[in-house]
Amino acid sequence: MATASDSQNQAWIAYLAFQFPSADRFTVGLLSLDKQGFPVDFRFSSPVQPTAMQKALYGATLESWLIQSIAKDLFKDMAHKPQLVITNYKEITSEWLGLPLYLLERGNTVSDLVLVDPLGKKEEELLSVVSQFTIDLQEPFKRIEQALALIPPSR
Repeated sequence: MATASDSQNQAWIAYLAFQFPSADRFTVGLLSLDKQGFPVDFRFSSPVQPTAMQKALYGATLESWLIQSIAKDLFKDMAHKPQLVITNYKEITSEWLGLPLYLLERGNTVSDLVLVDPLGKKEEELLSVVSQFTIDLQEPFKRIEQALALIPPSR
């Protein structure tokens, strides 16, 4: 069994995945992993579909506001804050998360990562965290996709 001091020595990476099954509906999944690729935490949003009122009030900023708000909520109260986040959605920003953020749209290696915002950390430092992981960098997105598919549809 891992102790608190063991967890402090672990490298933690969180994967933040966005799925858009239709133009105005989406779901967000957050999977935090230790350096062996074992799940430490998993959270998700219910499927989100903005109301007509929200669309009218927020206009063109609605999607951005919803995505940032939901992502921030998912990270709230995590027992183990990750050292960095890898996402598949380019419209999210680090400032809302308070964590260094990478974008991984294609590929599965460290060289395929695009640094969005290091939040004051050196990129070499962040990449050394990623290089400790022994898994394909795209694979956790597949896990999230499979887990989200198990969520029953909202009534």
